[in-house]
Amino acid sequence: RLYDAWQFILEISGLPETIDASVAGPMTDVPSQLRRMRGHLAAHARLPDGASCALAVSDESGSAQRHLHLLGDAGSLRADDSSYVLHAADGQRLDAYRAETSCPTLADLIVQDWTGLLERAPGLPVHGAAVDQVLACCLASQLSARTGQAESPATMLQIQQRS
Repeated sequence: RLYDAWQFILEISGLPETIDASVAGPMTDVPSQLRRMRGHLAAHARLPDGASCALAVSDESGSAQRHLHLLGDAGSLRADDSSYVLHAADGQRLDAYRAETSCPTLADLIVQDWTGLLERAPGLPVHGAAVDQVLACCLASQLSARTGQAESPATMLQIQQRS
């Protein structure tokens, strides 16, 4: 879930300058291996051009729902897996949608992701954020949770390239 969240953020913004993260939950210490992280992770990212992003992901929440809230000079957007509401900066509602079906389950979301992957023709490039940048954000989140300090994804990229 952390990888998916950073992948989405990188698709709509540039690489964060810093990431400050913390983990709460069943672990007493943040593990040295990314795949072993468990619990609730909250992170704040400083993005290019003075923007910022806050994310919360968890493998312990008991909920598969995803929520997105974007704020900007021109307005705001709130979205989840079955609805969205778009407002102008003055608060006027510009658009909204709510699906008639219930929210998709975790199994539904997994099927959607795998179906999309399987439908891609072999050899076609995968669009979206570069895997190494997404991984760098995940590693910066993990390191920040371990050190208690903001960490740089660019530094993580440099370390990856040297390895």
